[in-house]
Amino acid sequence: MRIYNALVTRMNRPWRRWLKLIQDLSLDFAVLCFGIALVLAIVEGKFPPSSVSGWALLALVGVAMSHLLTLLLRGIYSLNPRYFALHDFTVLGFTATFPAALLAYIQYHIDLIGHPHAGITTLYVLYLCISTGLLAAVRVSYSRIQRVARRPDRTLAGKQTRTLIVGAGDAGELMLREIRLRRMGAVQVVGFVDDDVRKQSLRIHGIKVLGILEEIPEIAERLKVDEILITIPIASGDLMRRLVQLTSKTTARVKTLPGLSNLISDGNPLMPQLRDIELEDLLRRQPVPVDLNAISAYLHGERVMITGGGGSIGSELARQIAKMRPQAIILVGRGENSIYEIEQELKQTTNVIPEAHIADVRDKVAMAHIFAEYRPTVVFHAAAHKHVPLMQKSVSEAIHNNVIGTRNVAELSAQTGVKHFIQISTDKAVNPTSVMGATKRICELIVGALSRQTETRFAIVRFGNVLGSRGSLVPLLTAQIKRGGPVTITHQDMTRYFMTIPEAVQLVLQAGALGGNGETYILDMGDPVRIEDLAMDLIRLHGFLPGDDIAIHFTGIRPGEKLEEELIYEQESLAKTNHPKIRVIADQDVPSYAAIYDDIDRLVSACSELDSATIIQMLMDFARNRSLYPSLDPTQYIL
Repeated sequence: MRIYNALVTRMNRPWRRWLKLIQDLSLDFAVLCFGIALVLAIVEGKFPPSSVSGWALLALVGVAMSHLLTLLLRGIYSLNPRYFALHDFTVLGFTATFPAALLAYIQYHIDLIGHPHAGITTLYVLYLCISTGLLAAVRVSYSRIQRVARRPDRTLAGKQTRTLIVGAGDAGELMLREIRLRRMGAVQVVGFVDDDVRKQSLRIHGIKVLGILEEIPEIAERLKVDEILITIPIASGDLMRRLVQLTSKTTARVKTLPGLSNLISDGNPLMPQLRDIELEDLLRRQPVPVDLNAISAYLHGERVMITGGGGSIGSELARQIAKMRPQAIILVGRGENSIYEIEQELKQTTNVIPEAHIADVRDKVAMAHIFAEYRPTVVFHAAAHKHVPLMQKSVSEAIHNNVIGTRNVAELSAQTGVKHFIQISTDKAVNPTSVMGATKRICELIVGALSRQTETRFAIVRFGNVLGSRGSLVPLLTAQIKRGGPVTITHQDMTRYFMTIPEAVQLVLQAGALGGNGETYILDMGDPVRIEDLAMDLIRLHGFLPGDDIAIHFTGIRPGEKLEEELIYEQESLAKTNHPKIRVIADQDVPSYAAIYDDIDRLVSACSELDSATIIQMLMDFARNRSLYPSLDPTQYIL
């Protein structure tokens, strides 16, 4: 019985297809015959044409049949007319060239219209245009009928969502087509807005470009817009901030497509990619050019260790490194939950099975066991305490975790023959005014000094704040907004450099591929952002008005904070690299590792003997002056 049913099913499928093909061929044959008659009538000046003989009629039927055969050979009948587009119209025009030439040939030899050798070129051009137009009209009409048939009854579908599309470019046109195809009667696009003066008053699929961006509030109110879709993937951060300010004056919901670097293209639908505007959109810069070949060259097939592997930077490093097909990824961190989460994520989304370890970089014995077991060849050192106010109160913890932890990992890397060691640093290490910044500056000195006496290629990557990292400014402000305010800012003139996590990690990986030893690489952070502007943008993104709905309070600068961060010291100069977004500090002056090692030991001893104020002063002197005491024999601590 099962075999019988399978045979019946196979027999039925071809017959359905044959029936559909016969219907399509019959309709096209009738259309082509009408087209030929119309062409002859236009040339003769009379409809229907009266001068066509019986033999000529047979020849004309042959023209129509040859055209059908051409359509079959070009696969026209395998296309879904519901998705008829410009490319398909071009193919239809191509299929008409041979039948048009055949019609002109018949006119030359048989004289269809009673004027020997007349109208040959006219017949060719007319048939080419008219037959193509009629065949296209049939398919467009079918597509339109299908869409109307599928459209739900508006009286039963409820209120339509009145939608305004921002951006009358390719993405906006595709969005309109998807809305009509996927949402059908549930969404009514009322118009476009675009700042391009050449597009004003034009229509896209019948929908008019109503005005420029500044007119969004007025248009939204006049047309009772429920939803605003921003379809400008190449929009800069400045443009996105402008759009947020304009759309915040309306009551409409606002959605956007992601930036060009995050947009999933290549035929993927746009509607599922629409999302709420995020703070990263307001800092949107040009996509970071990444030399994947160079990155892959030093990561492919290697055993890569990431300290702080559960943190914001460490976990993103793991995600991106997994794409480079390393031999192994070793995740090291103190937080078991965060390490577990990234371990499970990599197992489920990549072909790399990570080796996860809960360990403290301050524990050199534990770290030595991990190095001995896995023999990493590339190390990314991202483990560090980073919160400025907390570390100001916990100076001993900052010194042990940041300084001793870095010394342990860097020394083990040199002793075990690691090929590449990349230290993640911060702009707060420049002219430090905080405990956290001073410890990170000492970390830079450790790595720079070790690079002078080992075969391991050490590199430092220095950048500013990272959006969305745990415990950073943005989550704090967001929580305050959700509680109804007030939003607290330390100073109205405070500025910071910001990057997104993926952007920062891409440049970290790229810096590791530049091949230097002991260099400090500076990432292009763009322009500094005023924290007050950042807070106001966040308030608007949540649908509130700054000052009216959510108050902003200034609390004063906290200990260790600066109004403006710096990326380099005054005596340092930047040189270009072969990557447009990365600079390198030229002519770095690095002390001997012996002197640094001795100062670190004295600093650690002071943590158990002296008060916090004295320790902080020693720490700052070390970070700023590079040495508290005369250097020891530089050969004493050669590894």
